[in-house]
Amino acid sequence: MQTKEALMKLREFEKELNNTPMGTNKFHQISAANDAFMFAHIFPRDFFFIALHLGHQITDEETAELIAASYNGTDITEVLNLSPDDKTLLKFKIARRKSGLTQQQVANKTANFSQSQIAKVESGKLRITMTRWAELFNVLGEAPLIQLKLVK
Repeated sequence: MQTKEALMKLREFEKELNNTPMGTNKFHQISAANDAFMFAHIFPRDFFFIALHLGHQITDEETAELIAASYNGTDITEVLNLSPDDKTLLKFKIARRKSGLTQQQVANKTANFSQSQIAKVESGKLRITMTRWAELFNVLGEAPLIQLKLVK
């Protein structure tokens, strides 16, 4: 899916929703179809995490970029400008889900983390060192690949 295609679809849903009385069955059907389109390949919590951590209100174009990337199987953490910390925790959360492990199962395989700490790490409420990130990714059988951009 191309970004332009996703943007057109988003704007079609927005137009339909704006022209349909709230609370009607038709409004709820359109809203459900919009959600199904937006979140077919990206978890809502991941989308809203990204939106909240951009440093500005997410635009329709950025939303379309994320949707298109998710439909195309592109790494959504690399689509928009997120901090290295935010990228890392999102990459971990996505990798953990793909591995089929729960937070508790990951915690059980480490010596240094409880389930609640894993939850805090995944939500960004607990920041950890790269060494500790490596330990978590190792449990999943993956190595973290974070691209840092130097800005002058």
